[in-house]
Amino acid sequence: LKLVANCFPPPPFAAMERGLVSCRWLAAALSGPRPPRVVDASWYLPNSPMAAPEGETAKSLFLQKRVKGATHWDIDEVAVPHPSTPHMMPSPAQFAASAAAAGISHSTPV
Repeated sequence: LKLVANCFPPPPFAAMERGLVSCRWLAAALSGPRPPRVVDASWYLPNSPMAAPEGETAKSLFLQKRVKGATHWDIDEVAVPHPSTPHMMPSPAQFAASAAAAGISHSTPV
């Protein structure tokens, strides 16, 4: 991970290439008194330049290489299915249940 210089990095996909925080910051936070819950919410748009490598999924890539203690957040498992528009927001109760299953509560730093 590398530090993003500002909130609006130049396109395309600059934040994904640089990361949201630096490795140094994350290492310090993880060894601190209240470590954050690291969440990998990667998702790949099928049939696009952003598609996962052939034969892989976001979950399979997460299982191959991740930050120790991280959890994978699968939007397809959390989102409410809709016939014409995938990935609709779940109800607050459904979202809270999914977050709790991932070890996240109101007081969890993420």
